[in-house]
Amino acid sequence: MNELWVTTTMPAPIDASGEPTERTYSLEPPACGTVFRICGYPPDASFVGELDRAAAARAFADVRSSAAFVADAPHPLMHCTETVDYAIVIAGEITLVLDHSETTLFPGDVAIQRGTNHAWSNRTDQNALVAFVLIDGKRTCA
Repeated sequence: MNELWVTTTMPAPIDASGEPTERTYSLEPPACGTVFRICGYPPDASFVGELDRAAAARAFADVRSSAAFVADAPHPLMHCTETVDYAIVIAGEITLVLDHSETTLFPGDVAIQRGTNHAWSNRTDQNALVAFVLIDGKRTCA
């Protein structure tokens, strides 16, 4: 993962001070903030078969995102964040795994998520590259 830009408030400051990516890494953006990152996904065959639920939970804990981990899920890396996410496929092929469905995305495809349980699965033998913008959000109840 390459984190390219982070904002920490809304409205976002537009001055040229500070380095916006100097923070302790977390899957989620800061409160009232955003994060822009590009993620590379190796083929699942290179690691997912060896990844049990406990190892997946530790991986989320390592990035200070234990609450995002979804334990009982169709994919070991399923997670849910309280964010609005824009995902843009740059290269390769990637499958968006949801609770009860899947969608395969190709370069140029976009997925927008609003706090959904999801995982990203690369079922090919080539790497995939996806750009993400995550915007801090809040669940509302009717």
